[in-house]
Amino acid sequence: MGRLPQSFGGRKITYRIPYAMYGKLNYLADSAALVSQPVDFPSPTFQHNVDKPFEIHRMIPRGFPVVVGTNVYGSAPYEEVGGVVGVDEDFLYTVTCRVKDISRDQYLMKDATPIANLTKGDEQTWEFSDPLYLERSEGLIITIDRSLRTAAANAALLSVQIAFEGFLVVTSPVSDQRG
Repeated sequence: MGRLPQSFGGRKITYRIPYAMYGKLNYLADSAALVSQPVDFPSPTFQHNVDKPFEIHRMIPRGFPVVVGTNVYGSAPYEEVGGVVGVDEDFLYTVTCRVKDISRDQYLMKDATPIANLTKGDEQTWEFSDPLYLERSEGLIITIDRSLRTAAANAALLSVQIAFEGFLVVTSPVSDQRG
């Protein structure tokens, strides 16, 4: 993240406040079904309702098999941690997502894309070369789907968690002089 924009909306950015927007969706995939059904995160989940613009630098997707009682829904390896187990190694290869910027009526990818194709490195994040901005009342719709073509997809219940990280930007007044 070596370069950061110096202005937003024609006004100088005076400082940035670290900010994250997080959503969680428990996704049930019917392994007996021939085709998986896409599921949207609830629309308010990624709606930006803060008075400062949100400068998004990365998307962080995570997936966990879910423990219900003594049953583990997901593929090994896993570690139990308070009802949720550790990261499913096959998750990034079996889950696809599609992100739509609803305020601009624009998808951020042509079609549903495996999360493994978006993320890179050990951090498993999707880094944006240039930030994506959301202003008040703007938002994103995230659609999740699972590929049922792999053995790992036989897991029925996953907790899909997505966070967008970046900054709230504070800009200088329109003008220092009123006339």
